[in-house]
Amino acid sequence: MVLFYLDMKKLILPGVILVIIAGGIFYFISKSTSMKSQPNSQPNSKATTTQITLAEVAKHTNSSDCWTVIDGGVYNITDYIPNHPGGGMITASCGIDATSIFNAQGHSGSVMNTLAQYQIGVLAK
Repeated sequence: MVLFYLDMKKLILPGVILVIIAGGIFYFISKSTSMKSQPNSQPNSKATTTQITLAEVAKHTNSSDCWTVIDGGVYNITDYIPNHPGGGMITASCGIDATSIFNAQGHSGSVMNTLAQYQIGVLAK
């Protein structure tokens, strides 16, 4: 009986590790699938030509109405907030030019593709 208990103890750690790895794989597959099922990530031509001032962006400052500026593009990210992997910290970007915040997080090119679908204009000069 003691031998059986010791053998079971040796299986617990590898089992836990296996569950963690499988969970991670499932998470990344589900995220990849959900990104593929999103609408076209290319901004429409009107969004890339509509001029929006920073003063207008500054009127949209909370999670129920959130506009932000990243690299000169203006984005209405209100609908994205619940899906943001970083949780509610994205709301710090509402109503401001968040380029430095965005770049400091080390976002990848795929994030820019996702962001493109939320573009509503470009920052007026």
